[in-house]
Amino acid sequence: ATSSAFSITPGAPTHLAFMQQPTTTTAGSAVTPAITVAVEDAYGNVETSDSTTTVALALVTNPGSGTLTGGAAVTVSAGVATFSGLSINKVGTGYQLLASSTPTYTSTASTAFNITPGAATQLAFVQGPTTAVAGASIAPAVAVAVEDANGNVETSDSTTTIALGIGTNPGGGTLTGGATVTVSAGIATFSGLSINKVGTGYTLTASSTPTYTSATSSAFNITVGAPTQLVFVQQPSTTVAGSSIAPAVAVAVEDANGNVETGDNTTTVGLALGANPASGTLSGGAAVTVSAGVATFSALSIDKAGTGYTLAASSTPSYTSATSGAFNITVGAPTQLVFVQQPTSAVANTAITPAITVAVEDAYGNVETSDTTTTVGLAIGTNPGTGTLSGGAAVPVSAGVATFSAVSISLVGTGYTLVASSTPVYTAATSAVFDVTLGQITLSQSSGLPTVYLGSSLCSGGAVPGITLSGEPETACGSLGPVTVTNTTGLTTGWTVSGQVSDFTDPGSAALTCDTVATYNNHCIPGGDMGWIPNASIDSTLSGTSAQVEPGSPIYPSSVAPPGSIVSPPGGLKGTPQVLCQAPSNLSQGQFTCGATIILPVPASAAMSNSPGYEATLTLTLY
Repeated sequence: ATSSAFSITPGAPTHLAFMQQPTTTTAGSAVTPAITVAVEDAYGNVETSDSTTTVALALVTNPGSGTLTGGAAVTVSAGVATFSGLSINKVGTGYQLLASSTPTYTSTASTAFNITPGAATQLAFVQGPTTAVAGASIAPAVAVAVEDANGNVETSDSTTTIALGIGTNPGGGTLTGGATVTVSAGIATFSGLSINKVGTGYTLTASSTPTYTSATSSAFNITVGAPTQLVFVQQPSTTVAGSSIAPAVAVAVEDANGNVETGDNTTTVGLALGANPASGTLSGGAAVTVSAGVATFSALSIDKAGTGYTLAASSTPSYTSATSGAFNITVGAPTQLVFVQQPTSAVANTAITPAITVAVEDAYGNVETSDTTTTVGLAIGTNPGTGTLSGGAAVPVSAGVATFSAVSISLVGTGYTLVASSTPVYTAATSAVFDVTLGQITLSQSSGLPTVYLGSSLCSGGAVPGITLSGEPETACGSLGPVTVTNTTGLTTGWTVSGQVSDFTDPGSAALTCDTVATYNNHCIPGGDMGWIPNASIDSTLSGTSAQVEPGSPIYPSSVAPPGSIVSPPGGLKGTPQVLCQAPSNLSQGQFTCGATIILPVPASAAMSNSPGYEATLTLTLY
């Protein structure tokens, strides 16, 4: 027999069961098909009549530390809860979901499933930069990943290239090692990355090809390296001689990348002159202890003006020294006069050589080379010889220097000095001691004793071309060529020029002498017969002196027409030297000219045909 139809209904609900298990899905995308969870009885029958139980999902196995979205409690329909928008944001292998309910039935776990990366959208620093020493590689190595929108690394990417640059640059540094790197498993690693300048709060930026959203690192610092060198951080500037160089020169202790050792407060730094174009002296360069790595020299000065000075810095402990840029020291305000070329000992009334020079200088002895207006004059300071100065009148300076090329002193003395004064008034200068010594007194004559003409009555007659006496006595007249006396001795004594003549003799019979008997022989004219009428004049007077000259007294022959028989010769110029000219004491300095008209009676016997001519020697003596 066959029974009538009957129904089997679900028993009481006891547990939950995944009807549609989760499948592998892209991170952040909804798991499809939609996950479903049923309320079942003990025999696995769905409680189709249940429309009130709520079911929720949670992660029970979370290999990627993901976050579940869309797992909130859902009310069942015909005993089944459907989760159509379920997603997980992080990549992982072996995720599992746990279903729970209200009222509480036995929970259940899903089968394992995977979450894979989504499309690449952005870059991210997966190993950010850390604080490092300037110039040293940042460690651990900076790494940048190509990620999807949920921050999952694109591990299958091996083609994207990434480059780094500095974002925030507080130290003005330069990045090394940030050139393009190709990713491996989605990550670019920068193992030699460094920045050369110290700074707090650097950041790096990452960019890629193809272009994804760039990334900026977290802030990090670059610290100073080991000290290696000195550097002028405030160079010396052009300054007036003797004045403090401003702004103050500063020298830093730095690492190899030029970062100041701000933590250094013990190193000492000293300065010295490097290039020294004017042989100057440096003041204020003694060793100074650094403060925050910097030594400051606030009272630095150089005393001599010059172009192209440099400074050299050295330290203890010893680091690489530094040389400053070139700078100039200029001349200060004029304050004083200085003898540049001192007077040297010289002959009285003679220009002192080399020419005396006096400079207008500042307080440090620098010549005021731009000065063309100051006038400088000289005077005698110490005057041991009571001399008079010539050539010391005020002269304008040229390039700060007054030159006196014709300075002389009239009188001899030991220990003279000169004093220089100026307009405008600067501190006067006194020269070194020098001496004035004896000069010379010289005698020169321009010509001999020409016979000009013959005539009687003391040569009052006309000119006669030769001596033709026909046995009659005549008088020969002529002139003594100009005699020049030059006296630069600086002495106050006078001088005298005297003259004395020999007999006039026939050169053909030079051995013969004039007779001293009643008649002259025909080969001689007695020198004692000659007379003169001296004259004298002043040619020039030495500066600071006065001059006077006097001619000697006329010396006349005893007779212009001696008798045919003379027992003794007349006085004339033979027997005793006679004064031609003389200068008295205190009036003898300068140049003088002396001369004389010559008168010589010629006896008739001297004009014999066998006497072709007569010669005598006139001796002039200066004393």
